[in-house]
Amino acid sequence: MATRSFTIAGNEWWRVWRRPSSYVGILLAAVFLWAALAHGVTTDFKHVPVGAYVEEESPVTQGYLRVLGDYEALEVVRCRSEEELNDLFAEGKVIAAIFVPDMSQGPSAVRVLIDGSELGLALHARSAIAQITSGYASALANRRLQEGGQLPEQWPIDEPLIRVDTTTPFSPTLDGRDYALVSMAAPVLCILLIGVAALSVVRDKESGRMDLYRVSEVSATELVLGRSLPYAALGFAVSAVILTACSLELEVVVIERAPLILLLVLPYIFGCTFAGLALSACAPTSARALETCVVLALPMLFLSGFFFPVSQMPTWGQVGSFFTPSRHLSSLLRAMLLRREGLTTCWPELAWGLGFCAVAYCFSWYGMRRELRKVA
Repeated sequence: MATRSFTIAGNEWWRVWRRPSSYVGILLAAVFLWAALAHGVTTDFKHVPVGAYVEEESPVTQGYLRVLGDYEALEVVRCRSEEELNDLFAEGKVIAAIFVPDMSQGPSAVRVLIDGSELGLALHARSAIAQITSGYASALANRRLQEGGQLPEQWPIDEPLIRVDTTTPFSPTLDGRDYALVSMAAPVLCILLIGVAALSVVRDKESGRMDLYRVSEVSATELVLGRSLPYAALGFAVSAVILTACSLELEVVVIERAPLILLLVLPYIFGCTFAGLALSACAPTSARALETCVVLALPMLFLSGFFFPVSQMPTWGQVGSFFTPSRHLSSLLRAMLLRREGLTTCWPELAWGLGFCAVAYCFSWYGMRRELRKVA
């Protein structure tokens, strides 16, 4: 029995050694999953961008901003006007907007706006600002007691000297439901389109139907467009369902903005379809195409920014995330549906989507052209 077992093991090892590509892909997927979880699962966020505007300068407010800036978890951006801070917050360039009043005249309230479209960073910023403000208020009270023996009369002891009034306009509850509903739509849509398109051409190669295209006068361009349109229509329908669900769950008026949102999503739909067709043209079998889709699904999920904020990823994660369509599509959907932004602020995501669509089309066209030139 031992001899036969070793013989079978030797044959299986020889099979792996002859065609190691699929096994290498699975190994790389496991290593990527380990690295992503090991580096991504952390609550030690650093340099989270927050904006601050001082309504009236005083030594107390300057000290408060200095304490905020010394905290490693936050990166304070000083604004010269309230309008400038509101613009930065509306464009998503800062996670929190802090409006600092004059703190030297008595109990005061620091107004804080939290961007709920970035859930992890929003929760971290809210906690850090509250902790810093509370600590600074206690230190300020202790210093006044040491200097004068008692607090000024306008500083009663039955209420905090500095309190934080927090508002989350884009996700009032910060419970994660709004964030998950919008952010998870991007990787799901990308994985769906790449997966269904990846099994298209390879099935024709296995059934022999591709030979009919080779002997006909169909061109690579016609084949790519003809193959992509049904799957693009499927992606368009899924996007419409997502917008409908968002309009019901998030109470967002989508009907007026639906044409613009679908227009911005369209390059990603065609780009993922073209990428799936390119993969299908290169894969020798359906099993190989399916294995590759499973491997690609991991970076689509973990580098999209849904599980871990992109700004808190290691350098290799941020570089890889930049080349992942799910990350840019997720940013686009959050900007349009949660922050209510328009085309003027979403043009980088649109430009990336158009570039991705063009590159994916070139690869799919080359793969189809190579398949059509093979001898039947």
